[in-house]
Amino acid sequence: CPSAAPSPDTLRSHSPHEQHHQLMPAFVVGIVQAVSPVAGKDKLQALEVDIGSGGDPLRIVTNASNVRVDSRVVVATVGCELRDGTTVKKAAVGGVSSEGMLCDAPMLGWVGGGA
Repeated sequence: CPSAAPSPDTLRSHSPHEQHHQLMPAFVVGIVQAVSPVAGKDKLQALEVDIGSGGDPLRIVTNASNVRVDSRVVVATVGCELRDGTTVKKAAVGGVSSEGMLCDAPMLGWVGGGA
């Protein structure tokens, strides 16, 4: 995963399937398959996100309240370096294992429009 944010063209030029099989950390587009509350944590949701790898969906814990089943989301996979230098790690969030991170437009360096 490059340390500089990918452009929208970069995200469109590779399918999530291709990126995952390169076995490299990446920003990928995923489809939310399931959303469930995290017990005892009012603002956290556990998501199952299909990133097109052909394997099991990723479990990602988020505080994003606008995520629903069938939402398309940008995911920073484990090992990916964000714009602020933070590296995404597998971690327990609210006591639930999380295998990536959802990224919003500003985190990707996008401005204007829907950002």
